[in-house]
Amino acid sequence: MSGQRLRLEHVQTFTSADSIEAHLASYRRAGFLPVSHVAQWDPGLRTGFLNLWPDYVEFLLVEDEGAFAAAEPSLRAARTARRPYGIGFYHDDTVALREQWVRRGFALPEAEMLRLGTTPADAGPDFCELPIPREILPGAACFALTSFYPDAPLRRQVWVAPNSVFALSGVTLVADEPAGRAHAWRDLLLPGAAVEVEEDRARLRIPPHEVEWLTPAAFARTCDRPLSAGSGEWEVALLHLLAEDLLRFEDLAVGGGREVRALMDGRLLVEPHPDDGCTFTVAQRSASGWLADRRSACGEALEIHRREDIA
Repeated sequence: MSGQRLRLEHVQTFTSADSIEAHLASYRRAGFLPVSHVAQWDPGLRTGFLNLWPDYVEFLLVEDEGAFAAAEPSLRAARTARRPYGIGFYHDDTVALREQWVRRGFALPEAEMLRLGTTPADAGPDFCELPIPREILPGAACFALTSFYPDAPLRRQVWVAPNSVFALSGVTLVADEPAGRAHAWRDLLLPGAAVEVEEDRARLRIPPHEVEWLTPAAFARTCDRPLSAGSGEWEVALLHLLAEDLLRFEDLAVGGGREVRALMDGRLLVEPHPDDGCTFTVAQRSASGWLADRRSACGEALEIHRREDIA
């Protein structure tokens, strides 16, 4: 990442699968590229990752129920959401970012230094994380984070999956008052940025991604099925993906057991995964064209890598 720009990096959701390996395998069968590495976190969690580098979806599985019983009530509640619950924003220096936000009048907790469950106790932290209260960013469990190994080669690679998916382009949340949500996010993350507001929706661009808010009625018209607003907590409704070939995507996704249908605007809709609640839209675009735009927005030195073999 270049400079001090803040960007949306990943989305979190719980899975009810029997194991994290089984959950990742369900995505692999649909032509996606989950990462083979899994991580262990306190309390009692095991996590896996859907590769959309340099972004990703993180799947959380409770491996130790006894340990997880000691988790914060908000995390235990997120397990019951049955849809994505968390959004992480990457920054080079989360401690400095917090100081900046506090000077602007936002009441924030202290940043936390975190270690993976497998990191030795006498080693340095793996991440710095700053929880952002829902009173400031309503609709999801949002946080800012800094990785202390940000230059790993993996983070500079854009993988084109066998189903041709290569990127996360944004997220949609469902709320009763989209404009209010969008302005709240803008005020913290991008003060002074333009918010595009229509009668039943609002959009905020957080380069290189776009965050959209829809009313429940607008969501129903877009996706041809109902979804209630999340009352300030679990409002994430759609994750938007980019793929180079929609026909190839549909063929592999359906062959892997996912339900896919076309939307009126030409995108594909992938119905919710039964174990993690993730609903995707997929739009067609070339990876090279997207990469040029992302470099312009973020200054990242990324390289395209193609993975034609699901195994």
